[in-house]
Amino acid sequence: MSEKKGVEYFLRKIASYHKIDELAIILKESLRDTFGMKYEYTFEEIESITKRKRLSKEMKLKLIEVCDRFTHLEYRKSNPSKKEISIIKKLMREWVKITVPPKAPEKVSALDEYVAKVGRSREKHKNIKRKVIREKEHIHKRISRQVKESLKHEEDKEINEIIKFIKTSLDLGIKKSLIRKELIEVGFESSKIASGFELI
Repeated sequence: MSEKKGVEYFLRKIASYHKIDELAIILKESLRDTFGMKYEYTFEEIESITKRKRLSKEMKLKLIEVCDRFTHLEYRKSNPSKKEISIIKKLMREWVKITVPPKAPEKVSALDEYVAKVGRSREKHKNIKRKVIREKEHIHKRISRQVKESLKHEEDKEINEIIKFIKTSLDLGIKKSLIRKELIEVGFESSKIASGFELI
């Protein structure tokens, strides 16, 4: 099995090429590297497969958006403008960045290891345990607070992604009913989709 290529590899290739067929090959290469998709798939097939895959809503939406752009440009007789190429390269960079798995958090040292480094004294051991427990309680409270703030931020982010997708699709001439259907298939809630249409 060939070694998977990193995000820097794809970002460099996206920056280096400017023709629509070259960019299509780069996108398919990233899909093969990340999900094992075949080069022969059309963008319509890739879009259909994407909807069935277990991906985050953000990843699904971004890939559908990129595929819609490629499909729209592929069937045109005229060559895409510099602006259209710039837009599709921007979408590809965003796609490549979100498909890179996040770095695993570093593990906290075990309490016994921590205590052993400080000293063997039983009293010190007890004091350190109490201190670590207090620190863990403090960390737990801070993380709980951050999670609540993050959930609110994620909800706002989700609606912004919906709005962006709606605008891009409308620019391509896609009907609202089809846009709504795609968003529902990706997994967005109907209420958030409705909010997205109201806010554009």
